[in-house]
Amino acid sequence: MEELLVVDAQGHVHSACLHWDGFPRRLWELLSAAGYLQPPVYDGHEFVEDGVRRCSVTMVIPQHPLNGWEPIVTQMVGHYLLDTWELTAMRAMTTFCSLRPLEVVLTAFGLFPAPDPADPLWLDRMAHVDVVATLDPVGALRTTAMCLDGLYRLHTYQSYAVAQLVDHAQALHLAVQLRDGQLQEASTELESRATLIAQLHGQVHELQDTVSDRDATINFLEDQFHDLQLEMDEAQGQLHAIQHAQDALHAPPDEMQVDEEDEPQEIEGFSEMDSEDQAPQPAPVEVHTPAASEASVNM
Repeated sequence: MEELLVVDAQGHVHSACLHWDGFPRRLWELLSAAGYLQPPVYDGHEFVEDGVRRCSVTMVIPQHPLNGWEPIVTQMVGHYLLDTWELTAMRAMTTFCSLRPLEVVLTAFGLFPAPDPADPLWLDRMAHVDVVATLDPVGALRTTAMCLDGLYRLHTYQSYAVAQLVDHAQALHLAVQLRDGQLQEASTELESRATLIAQLHGQVHELQDTVSDRDATINFLEDQFHDLQLEMDEAQGQLHAIQHAQDALHAPPDEMQVDEEDEPQEIEGFSEMDSEDQAPQPAPVEVHTPAASEASVNM
């Protein structure tokens, strides 16, 4: 027995959808009556788009083995696999009845609603309801009841999906309201912070002005200090010059000058050492002569 559901590596679900009594089973009854050998396979996958649960199903009615009819591809988007399977099978039945009117004209499936209510072929089939009822009254009634049952199942699944979407929408609405409240609080806080920032900017400007004034004062004082330093250096230079002059006035005389002034001049040919080494000589005795005595008296 073939598996009811097959899930591939990409997460797609493959199934013939014949394990319950719905539109997929009605479609296979129609296709088998038209000569198809295998039921079509539904390829579906669920996903989330913009926070909403979605489901996409693709189903291909293969090429007819005898008549060579082209494949019929049907793709529908719903909310869950159950409702999207039913919706895809119902759309495929409508498409098949529109493309193959002669195959369904004398069957209860020929009475299935057409995409266009003004379709002349569908209106012709509706005109022969009595013929269909005469040829197979039990089958016509059974097919009609089964289609109504499939429609009920589709309506039930869609109602469930809509209820889920309503709950999701309500949750999103509450989340949006909560976000709005948070944004309002954040906006109020931003306004208060903007006011505080403006005040701080004003204080910063005031402090910058104060700093500029202080910098100007500091520069002025530095200039004055520099001038005072120059004057102090000049005064210290003058003070050092005066101190040097006073020290020169109170200093003892130079020893060399003292020796030159105190020591007697050396007599040429004699020195202090010579006088020290030479023995003292007795003073010469003057000889008084009469002539000398007379001369001295006359003077």
